Amino acid sequence: MIRRLATAAALGLCALLSGCPESVHPLSDPATATPDPALFGVWHGSFDGDEMYLHAGPGDHGMTRAIQVEHKKKGDVATARYAAFPTRLGKMSLLNVRNSDEGADFRGYMLFRYEVKGPRLTLWMLSLKAVREDIKAGKLAGKAEGGAYGDTLITASSEALAAYLQEGDPKRLFDQPLAFRRVAAK
Repeated sequence: MIRRLATAAALGLCALLSGCPESVHPLSDPATATPDPALFGVWHGSFDGDEMYLHAGPGDHGMTRAIQVEHKKKGDVATARYAAFPTRLGKMSLLNVRNSDEGADFRGYMLFRYEVKGPRLTLWMLSLKAVREDIKAGKLAGKAEGGAYGDTLITASSEALAAYLQEGDPKRLFDQPLAFRRVAAK
């Protein structure tokens, strides 16, 4: 039961977007990661009546540590911990994000496009719908099980995934923005 609750909290951000495709491989090598200090600080967003705070700061070996605290309408509070590192693809800034909660099974990386402009952070998660369609059409290596929210896992290499994202339409591949405002200094 506790493990189920921890998994649910860890996927809270994904649930906001009705699904979360994961990639077995990150977009770039985490061993050469360099954090983006523009992400550091405390960020606040409101989604469907739930309040979310993201606390981000430097971690070990070029990683960024992030803690998500979600205050739900019905009074519940959920937390999750993540490790992330950026990848630049052309003009796109992307984050490779993995759950770092103790006891969480590592399955893959969630991928976000992001932009920091002054006190605003916008995150766009990789579209479940677009990824499922492209896996089924043979445009991206992976598995997409049946049903609206069947398991979706990208198995393409880092290089193939990067090429797919660069060649694709960013508005289709990253279709749901999440807007946050900085509430505390870095």
